[in-house]
Amino acid sequence: MSLIKRNIFANLVGRFWFIALSIIFVPFYLRYLTVEVYGIIGVFTSLQTFLALLDGGLAPTLNREMARLSSSPEDGQEMRDLARTLEIPYWLIALLVGVLTLCLSPYIAQYWVKSDNLSTETVTQAFMLMSATLAIQWSLTFYTSGLMGLQKQQISNLLNIIFGTLRSGGALLVLIFWAPTIQAFLIWQIIIAALNVTVTAIVFWRCLAFSKKRPSFRLDILKRVWRYATGITGISIASLIITQMDKVVLSRILTLENFGITVWQIRLLLFQCLLRFPLILPIFHSFPV
Repeated sequence: MSLIKRNIFANLVGRFWFIALSIIFVPFYLRYLTVEVYGIIGVFTSLQTFLALLDGGLAPTLNREMARLSSSPEDGQEMRDLARTLEIPYWLIALLVGVLTLCLSPYIAQYWVKSDNLSTETVTQAFMLMSATLAIQWSLTFYTSGLMGLQKQQISNLLNIIFGTLRSGGALLVLIFWAPTIQAFLIWQIIIAALNVTVTAIVFWRCLAFSKKRPSFRLDILKRVWRYATGITGISIASLIITQMDKVVLSRILTLENFGITVWQIRLLLFQCLLRFPLILPIFHSFPV
């Protein structure tokens, strides 16, 4: 089997596994939590998708540049400098996004979402914990894009499968044996997010071509790639408006319980369609888990 075929197969397996986890485990989560809690997660996921605009197109840019440089093993130092140059602003953005969502959490809980049974304090705590998860997991896209550019789809999807299973299955065990609360659920997500990012970052750097010099930040690299990154950001804005605006509006109009039910019904409908029409697989990535 050629490399291209192996990569395509690995991506398909990874995505189907992602979908299977989201379909299988959510009913168990709802048993120990509530539909309102699932609605909180859905609201925050939509917010997270919009905040992805702050990525600035750096992850797709890393993907393209790694694919270009990987064809020339002698460009090992250039490859490592590129990774470090884009990695530093990406982590700064992660910190900014985490602080921004953390500061907005009380206002979202009090003025945006509507809850019939959950207190404002509980909703605020949930959003603050999800802010921590977002800040930690933000750079996962960066390292995954780098692995994809290096043609390491098999490794990338294997890591996604392992940590996705730990995230979903472990969360269920936490709800059963520790505490059936949204706080316990989200604390587990933070732990797995930290492990996932750490392991993926280590694997990414080890997959880069060897160089005797330490990687360094280079302003000339940013000047070279900023136009491409800006173009990708423009495309992302148009895509997000099309795929996410409805959920933002619904999260303001509906109660958390009704919003959670709506998101779950949409996901089930898409899953049923997927069984008949596998080509709609990419659509799943525009809906909250």
